[in-house]
Amino acid sequence: MSAAPLPLPTIAPQPTIAPPPGCRAVYVVRPGDTLYSIATRHGTTVWAIARVNYIWNINLIYPGQRLCIP
Repeated sequence: MSAAPLPLPTIAPQPTIAPPPGCRAVYVVRPGDTLYSIATRHGTTVWAIARVNYIWNINLIYPGQRLCIP
């Protein structure tokens, strides 16, 4: 008597994040990201991202944080 194979887990689709007014995009910080790398990737500046997201210490962002990209 053999056991039936277990079903594979499914991953729910992530909802699309609509950017709030004044933001071109919403970016979710990943491990290893810096404000500089995010700004370079999106064609903006560290200070512009920091200002619209009320980031007082530009060296302090964390994975999972959602950032408005102006």
